Amino acid sequence: MARSRRSKKKTEEKIKKVIFQIFLFFLLMLFLVLAFYYLFLWSKFHIKNLEIVGNENITTTFVEEKVNEISSYERLWIFSNKNILLFPKSRFKNEIKDSEKKIEEISVSKQWPDKLIISIKERSPEYEWCELDTCYLMDSEGYIFSEKYNEKDYLTFSGSENLS
Repeated sequence: MARSRRSKKKTEEKIKKVIFQIFLFFLLMLFLVLAFYYLFLWSKFHIKNLEIVGNENITTTFVEEKVNEISSYERLWIFSNKNILLFPKSRFKNEIKDSEKKIEEISVSKQWPDKLIISIKERSPEYEWCELDTCYLMDSEGYIFSEKYNEKDYLTFSGSENLS
C-alpha cells in the first residue's frame, strides 16, 4: 500500500512536470510570435525617413523613387522590404548604380528605427567626348557617364564615325 501511494505520488509529479513543460513551450512560442511580429511586421520599423546626401546632379526624387521601388517587393509574400531590418542595401546600390551612371559610389546606412541614410558620390566631369553633334562627359579615368548637361568648358576629345 505504501508503494502504491509513492508510485501514485511520483505519477502525479511527472504529470505536473509535463504540464509545466507544455505550458513553458506555449509561453515560449507566444513570445517568439510576438517578437517576430514586433521586428518584421510592425509598421514602426517601416522606412519613413530618408536622408540623401552628396547628390548634386541626381535628383532626390529619383533616389526616393528607387527606394520605393525596391521596398515595394515582398519576401515570401509576408515580409516587406519596407522594414528597416529587411531592406536590401546591396540590391538597392546595384540597381541605382546600374540605372544612373553619374554615381561613382553610394553607401546606405540604417538608423534605428525607421531611417535610411544614403550617401552619394557623383562622378566629376573632367573631359568631354564629342562625336558629330553630341557631347558626353568623362571622368578622370575615361569613363563616359552622361551626355553633357552643363555649359562648362572641358578638355574636349572628338571621335570619328569610322571607329570599330
